[in-house]
Amino acid sequence: MMLTLHAMRLLGFADTESVAERFGQDPHHAERLLIDAGAKGWALRSSFGGTRGWSLTVAGKTENERLLAAELDSTGGYAVITAVHAKFAPLNADVVAACSKLQLHWLADGDQPNGGIDEQTHQTFAQAAASLSDLEVRLTAVLLVRRIRETPRTSSGKRSHGTGLAHSHRP
Repeated sequence: MMLTLHAMRLLGFADTESVAERFGQDPHHAERLLIDAGAKGWALRSSFGGTRGWSLTVAGKTENERLLAAELDSTGGYAVITAVHAKFAPLNADVVAACSKLQLHWLADGDQPNGGIDEQTHQTFAQAAASLSDLEVRLTAVLLVRRIRETPRTSSGKRSHGTGLAHSHRP
């Protein structure tokens, strides 16, 4: 249920196939989970502009947060996520500041974005990219624990494919 609710949270409003695809779930299984979530008041199926889809209710968002917190606790991931966020926040602030500086420079000088960037801004981006790569590795290690737990076993005891966090890298 957690992945289905989280897919809706990330997608906003989506059809069953998109919800299933977000984390590599079987569409029929996702449909059953969506119907169950609807019955519990966590999801709402509606139509908008000729498109039919699902969205989270406030209660669904709360349940998703509860399930995510429980998952982080069960995998020991909370400490990792908190530490990564503490490292990410200043990097994000530096990149946002560098982007703003660059945009203001282009506006003030009438330069086009193809005009290049100054060395200091380039260094800010390069340092952030290197640091983000390390943070990604740390987050991926936590997510792989979830994928292993989430992937069902076949009757022979082997893990099947196509479920879990197949697309966990997407925002």
